[in-house]
Amino acid sequence: MPGAPPVSPDLRVRVFILADVRLYREALAQALAQFDALDVVGCGPAGQDGFEAVSAGSPDVVLIDASTFHHGAAVNQASDRSGARVVAYGVVGRDDEVVRCAHAGVAGYVTQDASLEELVATVLAVAQGDVACPSRIAAILFRRLASGANIDSTPRPEVYLTLRERQIVSLLDQGLCNKEIATRLGLEVSTVKNHVHHILEKLGAKRRGEAAWRARRALPGFRSVGSSSRMGLLACLGAAMSLAMACNEPTPLLPCTTTLGGRCWVYLGPEDAMVLAVAEVHGEFWIGTTSRGRGGLLRYDAAGRVWRHVAFPGKTVRSVVADAASGATWATVNGAYPDTTFSYLYRTMNRGKTWEPRDGGFAAEQHFYSDAGPFAIDPSNRNHILLGIPGGVALSEDGTATWERVLGLKDTMFATTLAYDAVAISPADGQRVWAGGTNLLFGEQMALRSDDGGHTWREISRPGPPRHGTVSVLLPHPQNPDVVLASVWRSLQGTSDGGATWRTVLELAHPGRYVRALAATGAVLVAVSDEWVSDLMPGVLGVYTATAHEGPWTAVPTPPDAAAGWSVTVDHQGQIVIGTERGVWLVRD
Repeated sequence: MPGAPPVSPDLRVRVFILADVRLYREALAQALAQFDALDVVGCGPAGQDGFEAVSAGSPDVVLIDASTFHHGAAVNQASDRSGARVVAYGVVGRDDEVVRCAHAGVAGYVTQDASLEELVATVLAVAQGDVACPSRIAAILFRRLASGANIDSTPRPEVYLTLRERQIVSLLDQGLCNKEIATRLGLEVSTVKNHVHHILEKLGAKRRGEAAWRARRALPGFRSVGSSSRMGLLACLGAAMSLAMACNEPTPLLPCTTTLGGRCWVYLGPEDAMVLAVAEVHGEFWIGTTSRGRGGLLRYDAAGRVWRHVAFPGKTVRSVVADAASGATWATVNGAYPDTTFSYLYRTMNRGKTWEPRDGGFAAEQHFYSDAGPFAIDPSNRNHILLGIPGGVALSEDGTATWERVLGLKDTMFATTLAYDAVAISPADGQRVWAGGTNLLFGEQMALRSDDGGHTWREISRPGPPRHGTVSVLLPHPQNPDVVLASVWRSLQGTSDGGATWRTVLELAHPGRYVRALAATGAVLVAVSDEWVSDLMPGVLGVYTATAHEGPWTAVPTPPDAAAGWSVTVDHQGQIVIGTERGVWLVRD
């Protein structure tokens, strides 16, 4: 159709329309049905009947007439019932309207004077993981953020906190535990616990993360110590979507399985799963497991306290990455020869209901042999993506539409002798890219750096002992592109000069194995390891925390029956979620 935006010929987007005027919604449905890339699966009023129809239609994108919803109720209903991304159309452009849309989690804006082609372009962009926002709307959000005002302009009840309580709630907002707050402020841990108790009571919160969120809403001038008053538009929208998700009524806290060092440890299972990846997806914990035992991608049903399959039964899921800003969730999947019908990389835009293969055909080309899975998204440019594939690394600069092999040997007898176990993109400079692994033929570590986004590479000095092991994890510094952490045999190594030299920042408490995963928030870094105490005690869990890449790192007491750690994340409440060889542990203060 003339004027339609160019799209991939195999792209099909399921669309549902919510509008109160029947003639309006039916006419729009007929107009959109003329576009080959769109399937209009239904339309209805922005009320209960329409929301039920949305749920039945399983759309990828829901279009909502901006004049029909108030305070985000329709957006929340449409998104919660279908997992779809939401586009507000007919937006007038008033400040309160735009901010309300952002707070509700709208992924795309279409103004009232936009053309049909502009509406279609927005739907297609949102369906592929982008946030679509006209410059006029972006200017409103930038202006609101630049003024230092809260993105949500709803009046707040007055709350009085003492100066000390304000200090503590600011540190809660950074994810610090009681012991870390006590150290920072020179207080006893028991004193901090009493302050936290009073803060929760005053703010009417049940959890620490909720208290920090309520403080941002209720306290004039409240600002986290590590926060900035000026954010990019995508960061603003991502934060708004996360905030909308966090506004749901919190689920009751699970009882502690054991308590160690003032921390509550909760065992979530499943006992028969080796958990290679863990992520928080739309407020739920998702894990990637090996084909041993259950296998596949699972999610935790907190109400039933059971794990349920999401996708890929019988497969090994090595990476799960939830991108709050785009609404996409990514998973890397391994199978076994000669399974050529699956992809190494999948993406879902509807909470796991459907999955798109996104690896450019590498799995089919390589007959799905060996392992793939190190995966990295550039936080400043979500079209810039790295994927570890058997014997190499692939680069995409258009959101996985096309790929280029940038590391490794292709179609040679030595192709699988190179194992790239880690890839990372610097949040401070997307052109600075890192890769690590091992040459299996010679038993040599590999450590490489790219200064052009991953097109060309050069070897840097090896961070660990010569002719031993691999570089299993890399974690760049959020502000300094020359600083990165590397996990090697028995230690964490850090560089501050782009890899020219390294120094030991953490030695494992026991002599065996590796730090298998690293996670970072604005205030805390967490490392989990697979340690070998002795031949009689192989594969035990090590957990370490620090407030900076340079350290110092502190060992956290762990349950004696906890198996080796392989993955970790920190959820929006500041809880540490650890994937081990035998299920998941949740750690909170």
